[in-house]
Amino acid sequence: WVAVKAGETANLVVGQNGRSVIGRAEISGLTIENLNWQRESYYLKTKMELPPEIKQPTPEEGAADPASVHRYFSQISAYWKSVEGKAIKRTERSYPVEFDTDGVFRVDGVVPGRYELNLQIMDRVKVGPNSFQSRAVVSTIHSVTVPQAAEGNSDDVIDLGTLTLVRP
Repeated sequence: WVAVKAGETANLVVGQNGRSVIGRAEISGLTIENLNWQRESYYLKTKMELPPEIKQPTPEEGAADPASVHRYFSQISAYWKSVEGKAIKRTERSYPVEFDTDGVFRVDGVVPGRYELNLQIMDRVKVGPNSFQSRAVVSTIHSVTVPQAAEGNSDDVIDLGTLTLVRP
């Protein structure tokens, strides 16, 4: 319980016992006018893996047997609706990524686990008189593993270095 008396202010931080992940994002081979890293929403999310028996068909397999692609997506759907899939989904975590104006980013309170950092710079394209469509101009997906911190060293920061966004 937290007791706060009338007229007083209290700060309560819940779940911030994880580690910080830092890095810098840059764009390769492209100049984007008025780039604002703080305009978009970015997240570091738990890497949700399918069981090994659910195998994605290769492009060649899909071309030779189009029904294999349908079966694959049906298997994925069934898995996430299963008791096992639902249990795994409940462990999913998502952390907001905070950017400075120059592409330096930070994620705080990340508990140990395997994650994906998906960064995309979007552009709006006019497709009709009053309608727009968003498309990724540049992007990167980066796998991140956050190990358990050494005893008494939870302030140990994980530096991903520089991540380069490229055209999709």
